[in-house]
Amino acid sequence: MEDFCYAGCVGALFEDVPPLQVAHIRPYVIAILLHRGAIRSTEVEACLIPHCSTDDIREGAWDELINDYRESSKLKELIDEVLGEMTIEGLLRYNEDLDIWVLTPLAARKAISWVAETNGMMPHHLLAELAKGNTDEST
Repeated sequence: MEDFCYAGCVGALFEDVPPLQVAHIRPYVIAILLHRGAIRSTEVEACLIPHCSTDDIREGAWDELINDYRESSKLKELIDEVLGEMTIEGLLRYNEDLDIWVLTPLAARKAISWVAETNGMMPHHLLAELAKGNTDEST
């Protein structure tokens, strides 16, 4: 048996954890956004750590793809990438004072799609914005 184990994976069939990619991060981000309507990167990190390999959570590790040492973990970089993409798309806005990303009224159409696909529930603040008619979909 090796001297280390994967972060949270157990069992003989689940010890080989696939390398983490952006597509693994998005469902966790969407789940938290539908629950609260806002998200911190540390929340996503806390949700994913048990499902990552040690290579994905190691900081300062050598990365063969970029041929250099990572400043932060691959997990943190991928989370930032997902949140950045969603911000560029206009789905999220960043609140520097609270260090939190919040769903924008522009995200209403996308959030409705997420809710329909998961049989979930719309975030309360987004429902309030929709009720006020504050959804500017001109972009």
